[in-house]
Amino acid sequence: MTAVELKVQISGTRNGEDWPAPGDVVDLPDDEVQTLVAHGLAVEVEATEERAVAPEGEVETAVRKPRIRKP
Repeated sequence: MTAVELKVQISGTRNGEDWPAPGDVVDLPDDEVQTLVAHGLAVEVEATEERAVAPEGEVETAVRKPRIRKP
């Protein structure tokens, strides 16, 4: 098992649960880690017992502007 930090939100589920949010660190089997890193979805990190968590309200999120269609 290797610890990775997710860079993006992955849709769908893994083992029946939603994938963690971007910035979360999860331990995954080495073959999954290689695939996620190769596709730019995660980066390997050093596994530690303590994980840094951003305080509530300090997490930035992107907002997509709606597309305006011209007639």
